[in-house]
Amino acid sequence: MGDLIPYKPPIWASNLHNIPKYRLPLARLPTPLLPLNLVVEDEDIITKNIWIKRDDLTEFLGAGNKIRKLEFLLADAVSKGMLLNVYMFLTTTDFGVVQVAIVLSRLEVRNQIIAEQQQS
Repeated sequence: MGDLIPYKPPIWASNLHNIPKYRLPLARLPTPLLPLNLVVEDEDIITKNIWIKRDDLTEFLGAGNKIRKLEFLLADAVSKGMLLNVYMFLTTTDFGVVQVAIVLSRLEVRNQIIAEQQQS
């Protein structure tokens, strides 16, 4: 962990602005898309052709879109030579805070994380 790789966007995104230049691989990607076989006794529920994206197989705590976003945010910071990362969270859970802390500790980046609970 810690090696930047050049990022090549998919063709459909090549004309967008602010496309990241690098990605910092943190997750095992791509994750599989598998058919979901359900046994449902209710005739009103359609169960044909249901597929599930197995983001639980990224081999990283939390998986999914959060870790994918971190791959780009941290790649940008590392490519700019940042030695200190500060993250501010407005969160209803501590999950994202823990995830960022784990990634930064693996990268051996000095960091400060500030978490503020959202008011409900």
